[in-house]
Amino acid sequence: MIKEQRAIVYLAPTKGRRYLSKRAAINAETIAIILKKYPPEKPESDEFGRLTYPGFDIRYDNEPDFKSCSADYAASSLNQ
Repeated sequence: MIKEQRAIVYLAPTKGRRYLSKRAAINAETIAIILKKYPPEKPESDEFGRLTYPGFDIRYDNEPDFKSCSADYAASSLNQ
């Protein structure tokens, strides 16, 4: 038999999703805010197919700073 249950969920508004834990919501929101400010750039090629610009994605091209920045922001959000 199916029963109705209620549970507390946490909304990450920038990400647009609900999470069952506060930490997961904060982590998702942090990453969404950073990616909104620094969106991934697509690679560019010339007419011969040679890569002229490799593109940029802060998650992979600047990984140490991205991880520390998102962790610091998430930790400050948890303390509020």
